[in-house]
Amino acid sequence: MSTTSLLVESAPVLAQGALLTIKFALFSMFFGLIAAVVLALMGISQNARSSRSDAPMSA
Repeated sequence: MSTTSLLVESAPVLAQGALLTIKFALFSMFFGLIAAVVLALMGISQNARSSRSDAPMSA
């Protein structure tokens, strides 16, 4: 079996693997972004709550 015929026969499988890799990367970025936004909002909420309780009371 020559190298060229092996490459031609393997191309569809390699293309499917590349497509699957791109899908995994996109899903990972999407869910990572969602998790980052949620965690950032939780951090902002915690900071806002603690800064309000530390603020001096004004009459």
